[in-house]
Amino acid sequence: MNKIFKYISNKSGDNTYYLKSLNYVDEVDLNLYCSLDKVFSVQEIYSLLGDENWRSHLVAYTFALAKGAKEGLSEFKATLTRGSFVSPQLVVAIAMLGERESSKFLLSMLKNPTVSHKSKGAIIAALPYCSVSKASLEEDALDLSEFSMGHSIAEQHLKFWSRRAYSPKQ
Repeated sequence: MNKIFKYISNKSGDNTYYLKSLNYVDEVDLNLYCSLDKVFSVQEIYSLLGDENWRSHLVAYTFALAKGAKEGLSEFKATLTRGSFVSPQLVVAIAMLGERESSKFLLSMLKNPTVSHKSKGAIIAALPYCSVSKASLEEDALDLSEFSMGHSIAEQHLKFWSRRAYSPKQ
């Protein structure tokens, strides 16, 4: 992990550059992330998703969508299932990389009582990208602040990647 973060820091001149992918994704140099697989193996990059640190998840997310690389879809699903501070970004990756094939997984996550309300908000925002037009939540008490935050973050990221004419590599 440290090698990848050090590479991003050296190329960008900023030790916290990777954090732009949280809320300022349109300020991210996608070419920098696209160059990661010229220095590191794709497997090494996706192994970041096995880390407990959400910062690692954010780097893998930005790489995957910048490259349109579908290889990491199962790792994104596993990380979302475990939980992550950046769950809205993980949902976006799953929806955009998996498209229709991700709809069943995301719908099942809506019914999972251990999934955060922030994640569920992100899932609702992402389902139309998976060609899903109807979904239901079976919550007794939904934390609307968390749900709204997840929905808003996912919507912002979905719009960004859609504007970039995102098209995953087959």
